[in-house]
Amino acid sequence: MAGVHARLIEMGLLRDAELAECDVVFCEWPRYEHFRQLRAERHLGFRLNQIPKASERLHSKRKFTRHLRRRPYVLRTYLESCRRQLRGVWVEKPFNLDRGEGITFLSDPRRWRRAGHLLQRYLEDPWLVNDRKTEVRVVARIGDDGSARVYREGLMRVAHEPFSLEDLDPRIHNSNAQFQHRMGVTEVEQHLLSDLQSDARLLDAMVEIVHDTVAVLKRNRRFGGSRDFEVMGYDFVVDRAGTPFLLEANRFPGLYFDQDVCRRFYEGMMPALYADL
Repeated sequence: MAGVHARLIEMGLLRDAELAECDVVFCEWPRYEHFRQLRAERHLGFRLNQIPKASERLHSKRKFTRHLRRRPYVLRTYLESCRRQLRGVWVEKPFNLDRGEGITFLSDPRRWRRAGHLLQRYLEDPWLVNDRKTEVRVVARIGDDGSARVYREGLMRVAHEPFSLEDLDPRIHNSNAQFQHRMGVTEVEQHLLSDLQSDARLLDAMVEIVHDTVAVLKRNRRFGGSRDFEVMGYDFVVDRAGTPFLLEANRFPGLYFDQDVCRRFYEGMMPALYADL
């Protein structure tokens, strides 16, 4: 694949001149500007796997909230403070951490205020698998031309403990796989959405949400019109009626092959999103 050449360039094993032979250059975001400038200076035609001007608006929790907080598929969210007396269960998240780090669950917060954090309404009637809360990841390739190609499958991650609103222990409510590993869970229970024979309308709704997030960015002129692209992981929670709500989007959806279900998900995703590049 052409991207292998680019990786060799970054390792110093391939001359820059051979970039002319590449169709796609896969690079980490700190190297994006280097390759973008090199492409312009030498009038090269390769694509890059980064579109930071657009994807940052989804990946950054602060910018995600500002862009999408009024969309019906985003749970009510406050940034850094709220003067209202809130009822029910809420989720507090730091702006700058990922992998389920720093997340806490609060009951009836009053006049909440915490710099560098957001407060999001917790879905109190989530879809349960084996009596435990679950979240669904869907992966999409977002183009710098405002296009979106979504892999029509979902990877479901199940929390470790049975669901209960009587106890706000994060092991009950945080289904992030990396969080569970840090808590000592050796094998996170995961499923493919198709294996559970869920209603096809659920996947249709999640795909529609992905396209809507791109439409919002497009209206805000966040795309540059290039042939570049970026792969994003969209994380959803679903209520018992089958309605999905978007929790966040990730610029770096890690490819994990430690379980058969993960291997099946990502091996299916690769050709669906990359085959035409």
